[in-house]
Amino acid sequence: MWDSLLNGKNYTCTFVNKNKKGELFYLNSLIIPVKVNGKISRFVDLSRDVTKEIRHLQTIENLSNIYATLSEINQLLVYEKKEEAIFNKITEILIKYAKFKIAYVALTDENNNFYIGASSFENPSHQVFLDFVSEQFNILKTQDNDKFNLDRFPFFKSVKNKRVYIINDANTKDLRPFNAEAAKIGMRSCCSIPIIKKNKSIGAIVALSDKANFFNKNIYELLKEITLDINYALDNIEAQRWRDIVMLAIDRNENLIGVMDRNFRLVYVNEAVEKITGFTKDEVIGKHHSIFSSKTHSKEFAINFYKTLTSGKIFSDVITYKTKDEKFFSALVSIVPFIENNQIQYYVSIAKDISKEKTLYEKINYLTNFDALTNLPKRQAFIDYIERFIKRAEIENKIGAIAIINPINFGNINKAYGFEFGNELLKKIAERLGKIVRQIDIVAKLDSDKFAVLLKDLSFEEDSLVLMVNIIKVLCDDYNINGTIVKLSFNAGVSLYPKDSKDPKVLLQKAEIAVSDAKEKGEGALGFYRQEVEDSAKEKLSLRYNITKALSNKEFLVYYQPYFDTKTKKIIGAECLLRWKKGDKIIPPLEFIPFLEETGLILNVEEWLKNEIAQSISLRKNKIPISINISPISFKQKRFIDEIASIINLYSIDPSLIVIEMLERTFIEDLPYYKVFLNSLKSYNIKLALDDFGTGYSSLSYLSELPFDYIKIDISFVRKMLFDSKAKSIVETIIYLSHNLGIKTIAEGIENKEQLDMLEKLGCDAMQGFLLSKPITKEEFDRLIGE
Repeated sequence: MWDSLLNGKNYTCTFVNKNKKGELFYLNSLIIPVKVNGKISRFVDLSRDVTKEIRHLQTIENLSNIYATLSEINQLLVYEKKEEAIFNKITEILIKYAKFKIAYVALTDENNNFYIGASSFENPSHQVFLDFVSEQFNILKTQDNDKFNLDRFPFFKSVKNKRVYIINDANTKDLRPFNAEAAKIGMRSCCSIPIIKKNKSIGAIVALSDKANFFNKNIYELLKEITLDINYALDNIEAQRWRDIVMLAIDRNENLIGVMDRNFRLVYVNEAVEKITGFTKDEVIGKHHSIFSSKTHSKEFAINFYKTLTSGKIFSDVITYKTKDEKFFSALVSIVPFIENNQIQYYVSIAKDISKEKTLYEKINYLTNFDALTNLPKRQAFIDYIERFIKRAEIENKIGAIAIINPINFGNINKAYGFEFGNELLKKIAERLGKIVRQIDIVAKLDSDKFAVLLKDLSFEEDSLVLMVNIIKVLCDDYNINGTIVKLSFNAGVSLYPKDSKDPKVLLQKAEIAVSDAKEKGEGALGFYRQEVEDSAKEKLSLRYNITKALSNKEFLVYYQPYFDTKTKKIIGAECLLRWKKGDKIIPPLEFIPFLEETGLILNVEEWLKNEIAQSISLRKNKIPISINISPISFKQKRFIDEIASIINLYSIDPSLIVIEMLERTFIEDLPYYKVFLNSLKSYNIKLALDDFGTGYSSLSYLSELPFDYIKIDISFVRKMLFDSKAKSIVETIIYLSHNLGIKTIAEGIENKEQLDMLEKLGCDAMQGFLLSKPITKEEFDRLIGE
């Protein structure tokens, strides 16, 4: 400068000055040398205060540096996943880009002591300051707060209040003893940035500058943003750390864990899936979960599986899976829907292979519930079988029976031949029982020598008698045990479900009572808990046998009861009636028709009857319609209409000569079915008659919906109409309504002339009853009509 001035040249520069307060100010000076007689005699100093401009430029520079720092820190946080490395590199960035002289990270340990976790500095001599800070941290932390206020230090304030704090004048006495040490190395300002992880302060980042008034509002806001970014990154690192730990636990878990998308396609499986199933991850990812299906579960199971999960509920059950090499294993499975935005996005499945446990359970269950000698269920297992049957039987309206079978004097066998011989004999008995019962029945071994049988789904109660008689017969055949022939006798007792009880244990008790009663009757005897049941069963069996024999022996006869035109008194048709001639005795229909319907034998009898009637119609010259009563059971047979059509074609008869009679109770419970059914019959030109109209279910509405040709007025109304005005009104209404619908009426049970006259007066179309004709044989009927 002086060389230039002494040589007569102007000099321009900016001077840094200090006022009385010690504040810096800047002067932009122009110094001009003044010459007199060719010599420099003085200097003129033209100075201008440029403090504001200088400070503005410094602020711009500082702000630019902080922006660069923020950018570098954000890049660091994106790529760096280790907390320690982040702290180290942040201090380096603060030195390099923000132009701080010292930057360090102070953290708290588990004992709430502070220590410097990372640091960077411009000059190696700054390490002395950091050592001092490290030493002072815990000295200050242990001071009595009443005498020493820690809140005056930016670092402690940041940790406590989770905020950024700045000091633009580090020389302030409030920062003792740090200010003196900072002054030694020229530090003029500082800031403290809190480090927050999971909403908890764990320390702070402290940065020191050699410039006073380094921080302004804009820089402060940028420091706050740096705080948010760092803290977010730390939380994310912690969350990712836990995700990695959880994924490691999941992937190495011994349970089979998988994730499926909303379409049940696999998006993740752990190592256990690969190990246990033999499929690699690449082989199953993207595939439907049914790749593991054993296809051993029922359709109902599959429906419940998908219905439960798609409704957002958790599904838990034991599932049998298939491995890659087609082996099966059982797993206890729990599948949880993952719902996001009110929609199922994934299904998380956790399955435990329980094959070993299941095998062990099955062994324990077998030893507990099954007899080791015969492999038959023990008492409790047998009771469980009965209970399951009863639950189904209540729904399906089934009949069942419990039978106790007891070999007589079996103890003598053990005494005579030894227990090993006795055990072999018990095994032989069990084998015979297993072969003689039906596949649906259950055989059990209750006590040392007592067996039991659950007879399921019996058609009739008496079927239990037939089955048990056959079982005892087979059991009483000789036994060959290692060349020794043994003959045994048995007693059996039977209780019936639901007649005797609906409780499994009670049914078993009553069967045991029945077997005790059977023992009193003698060897080979069979007893029922209720004697009347046994008597009824024997009676029904006898009746069934006789009816079957009657069909083959042609013991059934057809009687005819004519009905007459009301006006002309001529025969216009006849109702055929079934009779059973056994020897010289005629058995009335009420004694065997209900049994025929109950046993289903009515179908056999009606098949014979239809052919008999059709044949007689075809042989008569005088073509008179014949009515035949058909049971409700027949109407439900799919081939009924086809059989009627076949009979018509076989005998070449006019179908209008056949009148099929049915009761109201037949169709009232399934009107839609009978609409179709009766119209199909009508399509063959067969006539239809409604029998016993008005006796129970009468509804005038269905008369307009069903194609009846005749309505038969029940005998109960005919008998009462002479003295009961209501009965007379009903008869009158039936006749009036029928005529309006185009239906003819036939009155049943005409027993006197007064009834005949009143019905004629009321307009009834035809009459039937003992007054006009009793039921007569085929030969008598043919003579009556002039054949």
